[in-house]
Amino acid sequence: MKKKNLVYISIGGTLTLIILLFVMIWSPWINTNVAHAKAISSFQRAWENSADSCSLECEECGVFSVKKVPFGQLVTLQSKCGWEGDVISLKKMMFS
Repeated sequence: MKKKNLVYISIGGTLTLIILLFVMIWSPWINTNVAHAKAISSFQRAWENSADSCSLECEECGVFSVKKVPFGQLVTLQSKCGWEGDVISLKKMMFS
């Protein structure tokens, strides 16, 4: 009788871990709006004290795309950097 209960407990524990893993991979708590806000604030914090600063204040700049990936969202930003104000290639940030 005790062996049978131990098998049920181990099966239940394994199923619980699998379900928990799938929920973490899906990460429903990181939606597009949360990832968008985190990307912009993280980018601005990274460049706030730099003399050759990058900015999201230009016509082509800002969030380029947000894509759902395992364990979070992949946010792609386009920004203006340098003294000449060139629009640089895309910067990718992952939020989970």
